[in-house]
Amino acid sequence: MMMSWPTCKKKKWVRVFFLGSTGLLFVVGMIVSQQQTYPTAVQIPQGKHFTVAYGTPYFFQPWIRQYVKSDAYAQCAFNNCIPIRDTSKADAVVFHHWDLYPSILFTGGGKNRRKQVWIYYGKEPVSRTNWFSHRLNGIFNWTATYLSTSDIHLPYGTYAKIPSTAMKLRKSLTELRKKTKTAFILMSHCHTWSRREDLVEDLRKHIDVDVLGKCGKPCPNNDNCDFNLFEKEYKFYLAFENSKCFEYITEKLWNNALAVGLVPVVLGGHSRNDYEALLPPESFIYADDFSSPKQLAEYLKKVGSDSELYNKFLRWREHFRVSTSQEKIDVMCGVCRGLNNKTMMSTPQIHNDMDKFWSVRRDCHGVGPGVQNGWFENAKAFFLYVFGIL
Repeated sequence: MMMSWPTCKKKKWVRVFFLGSTGLLFVVGMIVSQQQTYPTAVQIPQGKHFTVAYGTPYFFQPWIRQYVKSDAYAQCAFNNCIPIRDTSKADAVVFHHWDLYPSILFTGGGKNRRKQVWIYYGKEPVSRTNWFSHRLNGIFNWTATYLSTSDIHLPYGTYAKIPSTAMKLRKSLTELRKKTKTAFILMSHCHTWSRREDLVEDLRKHIDVDVLGKCGKPCPNNDNCDFNLFEKEYKFYLAFENSKCFEYITEKLWNNALAVGLVPVVLGGHSRNDYEALLPPESFIYADDFSSPKQLAEYLKKVGSDSELYNKFLRWREHFRVSTSQEKIDVMCGVCRGLNNKTMMSTPQIHNDMDKFWSVRRDCHGVGPGVQNGWFENAKAFFLYVFGIL
């Protein structure tokens, strides 16, 4: 029989272990970060320009090359931003939410708050980064996340109406009879807050589901996951998010399914409303509409055997197309766009209630249909995620 700890001891143990492990990884990341060579001398364009620095590592590692190279902003609508290394001299300092702690707990407002724009940036879900949000009050001027309430909105994807002149050239429907497999999923995180891995296993009891990536078999062609090839074989893509949080709908759906013409089965968001607000009409199957994995599997069998019903989920492609352009979804372009926005720059702003903006209690919930969740499963998934055992 497992020993039951008092609630207070559970919380204390989790907090101590979390702070200790995260602090160690953060320090290691900072050491590695200092070894990265950032451009220090770049060609400053004529006219007004803004300098941008990064105040944290990026997932405990140096910021990936694209964020610090001298032409990082070349493809943006506003390209008068210059990346620099010295945060004390930058017009804007970007902080990656995953790497904030523990250093931000001791930074306060910083020495140059009146001269700089500090930006809270990240595209990980609230459930994985909601670490003492109230301690961030009074620090950041802007937020840059996937939430539509952000000062700089960075969605994982968008869609737009196709010009009428191009509509006739658009391939929208598919020949269902040529598809020989039911569904597949690409997973690199094998222990998740949403417990999607459990839902996948339950679905496999009723229909064929292939698991690719770190949690299954490798993609063909030397791990090159070409979703355009998969579209020819499979009927459905399981776009299951690692967390079920408000507006958290990632490239799993946009790039892996919608952009290539696969019918997505989705698990994520706070409710169906999130998908209906962000996606083309009648473009997805919502897993939580079903009471059990078996019921969902039976519906997929039905849709997958009826060409008219199946193609109903693809007709949106006759009128709309997916856009994942850098300008709309990337932090570099978003930050530079904000710095060139006269209203944002002329109106002083500071976020004094970060918990109101970034709250796991309000914006995240539950797991997939038929899956049970508890504190032990949540703690296990979190620590395995942090330590990279995925």
